[in-house]
Amino acid sequence: MHHIAINVSDMNKSIRFYQEVLGFKLLFPPQEGSGAELEKAVKVPDVKLKYAMLQTGNAYVELIQYLSPIGKPYDRMNCDTGNMHLAFRVPDVDKAYAELKEKGVKFNSPPVKISSGHLKDCAFAYFTDPDGVTLEIFQE
Repeated sequence: MHHIAINVSDMNKSIRFYQEVLGFKLLFPPQEGSGAELEKAVKVPDVKLKYAMLQTGNAYVELIQYLSPIGKPYDRMNCDTGNMHLAFRVPDVDKAYAELKEKGVKFNSPPVKISSGHLKDCAFAYFTDPDGVTLEIFQE
């Protein structure tokens, strides 16, 4: 896999969150895209957008802000078909949870410890980015 893309409502706000709160590295400043080829590729008429790529470990996250047309606010629930979330492996979920809470991250709950099944002894906690996209810290 090369990258995961997340549509955002405010590029600068999202870059700050992913850099300052989560510690990602910005690979290049926001670039703009538009035109007939892009319209066809993304199936969005009259498209104009900004995009940037960030890195964490060996994973890449692309942020995309549609300037035209402007998209609807994110309103999916975790149970909705097609809804996705992005999970980050951490060595100590309790420590990561505490550090992110100190930075103002709002979690759905404290870390959940898995007590049975294939993921026994793993732990996770869900939180959201500035647009409400679900993210997760996960300890193996």
